[in-house]
Amino acid sequence: MIRGGPVNPSDELPKTLGRTLGVTAVVIAALAFTACSTSSSPIVTSPTSVQGNSGTASPTTTASTPSPSSVTIPSTLGGNAHPVLSPGQPGQLDVIYVGSASSLGGVGTSVPVAVWNGTSHAVNHIDVSGPAMSGGSVVGSGDSQDIEPMNLAPGEVAFGMVYFSTSLPAGATFGFTASASQGTSTYFVDAQVTQANYSSGSYGDDSVVGSVSNPSSQTMNGPIEADVYCFNSAGQLSDVEPGFTSGNAPIAPGASASFSTDGIKSGSCPTFLVGSSGYGQEP
Repeated sequence: MIRGGPVNPSDELPKTLGRTLGVTAVVIAALAFTACSTSSSPIVTSPTSVQGNSGTASPTTTASTPSPSSVTIPSTLGGNAHPVLSPGQPGQLDVIYVGSASSLGGVGTSVPVAVWNGTSHAVNHIDVSGPAMSGGSVVGSGDSQDIEPMNLAPGEVAFGMVYFSTSLPAGATFGFTASASQGTSTYFVDAQVTQANYSSGSYGDDSVVGSVSNPSSQTMNGPIEADVYCFNSAGQLSDVEPGFTSGNAPIAPGASASFSTDGIKSGSCPTFLVGSSGYGQEP
């Protein structure tokens, strides 16, 4: 059973990132929510297909490149959370967790998600999108934001949220589709989080501060994200707080930059992970 985390309202509107479609896995997630309660729901997946120039073909698994059977937290992430997640369908890019919906202070709704690469190859530029349904009617259309890391090796998991620009009624359900481009990208470059420290604020808003480095052989250009993924006391992803490196200047190979991701409600983020990425040369 997939369980959602508690509702954690936020006043910050997430930024928008473009997404690329390549490997597709359809995930139907039913999630009932209220403004002040926690809900849980199962996730049902359908087979993955690969979009190519000559049409659609089902992916195959060979003995030399088996599909992964466990979930790995990417080493580029930093923080003090150690979430334990069950793998999804082998051979698929699979949404393995859908959290509780959170109202964003009248500017929309966010739904935390985790995506597992169950294929035998790397993928990049992951997107999760789909409708919100109520009583058989579409009441919202959402697209993912702040998904890190940008490149995902077989067996690894990425975290992020699906953002809806409207408030959603209680009892809404979601039909999410996960997609990505195949291979490791040289344009979407993951930073290495080298420090991530929690800092208590003076007015009920806390921060996660730290540093990231550029492990690639090319300059990492901005905007360079530093997104915080909060986990509740049960170890479930409950909130996503977007942020950027300070100054947003390019990071040379091997160099570092600092970040301070603010707006975290006091007591709402007992453990956390931070993911960061920027951009290399245009392909």
